[in-house]
Amino acid sequence: MFEKTERSVWAFILFALFGLQCVLPSGLHAEIQHKPLAPQGNFIPEDPAFKAVADAYKGFNFAKALKETERLNRHPKTSEIAETAAFLMGDLYLVMAERGRPLLFRKALDAYREANFRYPESKRTLPTLIKMGMIFSREALYYEALATFDRIITKHPNSPYVIPAQINKGEVYLQWGKYEKAILAFDEINPAVLSQQEANFLLLNYAEAYYLMNAYATAFEYYKLVSPQNPVLQASKKALYQYGISAYASKAYTESREVLFILHNKYPKSVYSLLALARIGDSLRLQGKTARAKKVYQQVHAATGKRPNHKSANLIAAIGEFHLSGCDPVRPETPEPVCFKGRALSTESGQDIYEQIKTSTHVLLHQLKNRPAFVDRLIFESALALEQHGIFTESLKIKKALIQQTISKPLKKKIKKALPQTAVAAADELLEKGQSIAALKIYYSNPDYFSAQVLRGRTGLKLGIAFSESGLYQESVNLLAPIAGRRAHQARNTQQEKALFYLVKTYYKQEKYVDAEQERRAFMKRYPKSAKIPQLQHLSAKAAFAQGKTKQAIKKFKTWLRRYPESPEQALVFMDLGDAYAKDGNPDQALESYLKIDEKKRKTTPGLYLRIADTFFKLKNYKRSIAFYTKIIETSPEDEDVRWATFQLAQSYEKLGMKDKGHPIYSRLETDSQGIIRALSEQKAVELAPKTEASPAQ
Repeated sequence: MFEKTERSVWAFILFALFGLQCVLPSGLHAEIQHKPLAPQGNFIPEDPAFKAVADAYKGFNFAKALKETERLNRHPKTSEIAETAAFLMGDLYLVMAERGRPLLFRKALDAYREANFRYPESKRTLPTLIKMGMIFSREALYYEALATFDRIITKHPNSPYVIPAQINKGEVYLQWGKYEKAILAFDEINPAVLSQQEANFLLLNYAEAYYLMNAYATAFEYYKLVSPQNPVLQASKKALYQYGISAYASKAYTESREVLFILHNKYPKSVYSLLALARIGDSLRLQGKTARAKKVYQQVHAATGKRPNHKSANLIAAIGEFHLSGCDPVRPETPEPVCFKGRALSTESGQDIYEQIKTSTHVLLHQLKNRPAFVDRLIFESALALEQHGIFTESLKIKKALIQQTISKPLKKKIKKALPQTAVAAADELLEKGQSIAALKIYYSNPDYFSAQVLRGRTGLKLGIAFSESGLYQESVNLLAPIAGRRAHQARNTQQEKALFYLVKTYYKQEKYVDAEQERRAFMKRYPKSAKIPQLQHLSAKAAFAQGKTKQAIKKFKTWLRRYPESPEQALVFMDLGDAYAKDGNPDQALESYLKIDEKKRKTTPGLYLRIADTFFKLKNYKRSIAFYTKIIETSPEDEDVRWATFQLAQSYEKLGMKDKGHPIYSRLETDSQGIIRALSEQKAVELAPKTEASPAQ
């Protein structure tokens, strides 16, 4: 279908130009389509037999008019009166239906059916069939509508009603959403026999079909064949809007503005008017006329009311303003706007516009009843606009909400195709912000969006690291192992180095020490100059300590300190070495290791002061332990450390025989602490309570 698009456009032009050289009468389709279905004016026959019907109709007494017509239909004086009355019944029901009683459309159909059945050769049959087909279409009875129009086309091929039937058949498919079938139906029409008006209607129908298929460039080619000044075009607000949007989507911004200005000025109260104005602003923005675009957007905001289409126009204007704040203006050397991640949100006004886009989009998402298809496309457009500025998380929310709703198949297909890329980008966005849990939620809720290729790349690496840091070790291993590239012949790059490094760390966290040591040695062999080796060597020594291999751990810690004296991890390794000595029963060497950490680094090494104080206490150097416990109480942010240091401070005072200082501390801990410290403090407070002198015996 689409491969023949351009050829079919030009074929239509050639046929139309050839056929329209002869002047044909005004097209019947023009009369049928753009007038009410019901007959207008005084359509009651002037025959005296119908005087009672005419009087009742003129007096708006439709019930009596129907009753009198039914009487003439059932008990006529002549067969001609009976025939006229039979068709008149349908006309009366149709008039009443179009005047606010839509349920009577079905009554009109029944009356027309009966009339056609009784008088199949009547001159009224074909125009009645056209009416019936259009009523079926209006009532969404598409099969019946198609069958009715096909009856005219096949059984009355030489009738002047064939062209209206063919065009209406295509329009039924349009209304039904079967756009390709609509185009095939229009293709069956011979342009050479059309009047000028019918040719224009056919062109507009072709254009609408391609527009609704989102084939805007092809739609624009058809619209261009109809002048913007053409009365047929200007009579349709929808056609003007679709013409302007097709031109806009085809980057014919000047032509788009011309048509949209006509729409905005000719129909200022139309549902399309404010939408047209918003797109005029977009066309100005995309031609680099930013000052004029801003003024137009301001006009849109100022005119925005409570009508649904106003919300859509307001959203278009907000998206345009967001682009203006986050993109470089369009210039001849850069015909496409270049947007920068984060720029739009760097200002307070940009943040306000972003919130406005989010709010407007979610309002439209919740307006499910009778929501036009163009609003669905606008919601999708807002998601794409956010992506241009690197805001993928919100875009993903919008797309996932939209695809769950009842939308057109082409749009649903487009969203489905885009979702995996959006989900991956959203996860990357969150990982860059350090929001690992939120990124992992996207991965878990949309596993199909993350292909094997994606998981072997940068995103998979980031997710693997996030899993490891979140304590989901096996998931981390599953992602990191394939990226690390264990085989010797595989190419070595920074990404593989990072993956293998975190894989080793994850194995240590899992306490899978055999695997960890094996991968550590592999890492050192493959990347002997890596800056990450000191960290892995440190982890290896800590693993030996965790397994109870204290002497081996001491040896590894000492080797590490000798090899990497300038490493920023030196303070931690000295502390770990001290812990190993303490566990091995060498508190003096433990204290020596702790005190080798200079004062500046002691303050930034968590738990170090407590280790030093406890070691001094164990070595019975209570004066020094008091100094360090006091420092912990004054500086430590950890309540648990402070409570322990306070208890040990009281213990130190007690050991020095300074019970007057120890007792108040125990008493305070009785109320300020819990658990074992509280229980011990209560016991100590009783033991150290001042003894009162016994009173003399009576």
